[in-house]
Amino acid sequence: MKAVKLTQKMLKMHPMDLLVKLGAVDANKKQVYPQHVYLSKEDSKTLKNNLKKSAKESAPNSPTRLLNYLVGCDWLNYGPNEGLAEVIRSGYALVDHEGIEKEKN
Repeated sequence: MKAVKLTQKMLKMHPMDLLVKLGAVDANKKQVYPQHVYLSKEDSKTLKNNLKKSAKESAPNSPTRLLNYLVGCDWLNYGPNEGLAEVIRSGYALVDHEGIEKEKN
């Protein structure tokens, strides 16, 4: 596993863009590996809130339930793994490059 320092700019990205930046995407196979990227609870919450803000900006008159649904669907597909959220320090992400390589092959 490799620890990666997260910048404020990275935390404002869409989760898919963050996965690309962290190297958890195989462009040739069009495959994403969010299960091999681990974030802290605080960073996950920040990403979700930014995702909700961008959804609200794109559809300002939408009900809150719809926005929560859209954020939940995006997070389910592209959200990083929160399995180690309690032990990871805020501001860092752990990326399991060995696990990604095993899944690629």
